[in-house]
Amino acid sequence: MLEMKNINKSYPIQNGGVETVLKNINFTFEAGDFAVILGPSGSGKSTLLNIISGLDNDYEGEVLLSGKPLSKKMLDDYHKNTIGFIFQSFNLVPHMSILENVKMPLYLDKSLSNEARNQRAQSLLDKVGLGPFSKKKPNQLSGGQKQRVAIARALANNPAILFADEPTGALDSKTAHEIMTLLKELAADGKTVIIVTHEETYLNEATKILRLKDGVLDARATDALIKNKKIPVLNEQKKTKSTLSIWAILKLGFKNFMNRKLRNILVAFGTSIGIIAILIALGLGNGVNRVVADLFNNAYSPNQLTAFFRAEGTSGPPRPTTPLTAKEIEKLEAMYVKEHITETYQTSSVSGIKFEYKGHLLEKVPPASAQEAVLSAKRYEQYSIDEGYLLAGHMFSKSEEGILLPSEAAKAILNLDNSDELTKGNTKGLVGEKITIVASSRNSQAGTVKIDTQISGVLNPESEGMSQGFLMSQPSYDKLLTTGSLTKDIYTVDGFATSPDEVEPLIEKYREDPAFKNYQITNGVAFLDMITQFTTIIVYLIAFIAGLSLIVAGVMIAVVLYIGVVERTKEIGVLRAIGYKKKHIRYLFISEALYIMIASNILSAGIAIGLSLLANPIIQNQIGFSQMIHISLVNIAVTLGITLTLGILFALYPASKGAKLDPTEALRYE
Repeated sequence: MLEMKNINKSYPIQNGGVETVLKNINFTFEAGDFAVILGPSGSGKSTLLNIISGLDNDYEGEVLLSGKPLSKKMLDDYHKNTIGFIFQSFNLVPHMSILENVKMPLYLDKSLSNEARNQRAQSLLDKVGLGPFSKKKPNQLSGGQKQRVAIARALANNPAILFADEPTGALDSKTAHEIMTLLKELAADGKTVIIVTHEETYLNEATKILRLKDGVLDARATDALIKNKKIPVLNEQKKTKSTLSIWAILKLGFKNFMNRKLRNILVAFGTSIGIIAILIALGLGNGVNRVVADLFNNAYSPNQLTAFFRAEGTSGPPRPTTPLTAKEIEKLEAMYVKEHITETYQTSSVSGIKFEYKGHLLEKVPPASAQEAVLSAKRYEQYSIDEGYLLAGHMFSKSEEGILLPSEAAKAILNLDNSDELTKGNTKGLVGEKITIVASSRNSQAGTVKIDTQISGVLNPESEGMSQGFLMSQPSYDKLLTTGSLTKDIYTVDGFATSPDEVEPLIEKYREDPAFKNYQITNGVAFLDMITQFTTIIVYLIAFIAGLSLIVAGVMIAVVLYIGVVERTKEIGVLRAIGYKKKHIRYLFISEALYIMIASNILSAGIAIGLSLLANPIIQNQIGFSQMIHISLVNIAVTLGITLTLGILFALYPASKGAKLDPTEALRYE
């Protein structure tokens, strides 16, 4: 039973006055009523319908449902469980099939499976005579067929009360008769049918007639009421809360996304530009860190310590740039002895080395640093083909002349374009060949000094240690120094602890020792950590700058969704009328923003990975390092998470705007 008690409704007008639309309305509707509300335009018919249907709650008086006042808190569940709406202009969602239109109220019951929803919607379409048309879109139907779909949608949740606002106003007389006959049949089945109309054709068949004029109600029951008075409410559904599952939100959001797919994909593409830049920056950081890690792991043993002089105030990364004096060498040697490190080496190097092969200068090979191989044979055991450090040849012995040829020099000798083309097969022929070392010398009239030595092995570019330069045997190194009258400059004093666990405490100890404030005592791991931190800062700074473009993209998404709110105003009104809560409207718009961001990330990942596949061979050809841009799944996942969060934030305003629309105003929107 639905009862109106002392309903009054007024609107404020200019000059501070009010216009009364409804005056002291009292009336009761019962199960099986086929009630007709009549009146001229402006008499308050639609206003009264909005009040008793719960769309308008700004009035005086009470609406009672089964004796209980209809509160604001229960309106959404009232729309879902108790009432159904049939509109004059049908208000079907144009981009959905008629089956999906009928299913819209059924998504609010998350206990139903998708199959159950389909079966329920199909049975209702069968009931209104549109079963074979379930896959058609609304624009493929006639006016009468559209109204039948609207009726089927209104019946989806098996409501006890049906409200019809001018249901035949847009139909021809034949179709109008068919629709009214269908509504009468529903009343005969126990539904309460309340029709707002200005037509008096069906008054003889109404159980109750309500005439409105100037906001005053003149109501009466007819003889038909006696016939229908004892009709029970049939097949009443179990009342459930108006809830929308995450799956339903995502499904409906996807349909909305696809309905405007071209516009949304263009926005996604615009958004992807910033994401691509972020992914490339992160991928480059991954590649640089990997290359640096490989270089240092190859150059340093985990229990190796390196000590060198570092003048106070020196900027830049810690590296040996100044030769050690005899006193400094003595001090560092004493430090190792104090720490019970007995295996120590004084390392010397000559920078700016060029190569000649068979009388031709290898001009494309950048200058290298020749380092004297002073470590014990045990420390060079990894330099073998089996360990992957060499492509061909072997590590020279302490007494023989030779060098381990850098891969760049091997590439130039073999006239290859890419270091990846170096193989065991094509480098094997270089082993044992003579090569000329060219170094600068102030004591030479020509300004350079040349010595011949042999190629003992060829370094693998994947395992080559850049910080180590290339190794030269002691006999060849001495020959270079003697021939060029070069001084043997010692840059570092290296020591090997018995265990890697001893290294970090020792480094920390001397970092705080004032007596060693002008010295750097470190190892490969410390170098690596420092360079990795530096690289990470640079990468994140680049990523942040690139990420600023996402703000612009977020504004684009907000604008597109706001336009969507305007375009779908009437649709929002319909959703609110059939039981969708404000939060459901918000979720639908937010889900659309998420789909835009997901599409943007898919585009970004594909384009960024494609760019890395194109750029990596070029980078390798230029500087010799492979996979310098390495975009990981973690990078993609993190970027997705950040951009989805941004999408939600920028969708909040338009989503809230749509959720706050007044249902009655939204339904009147054109």
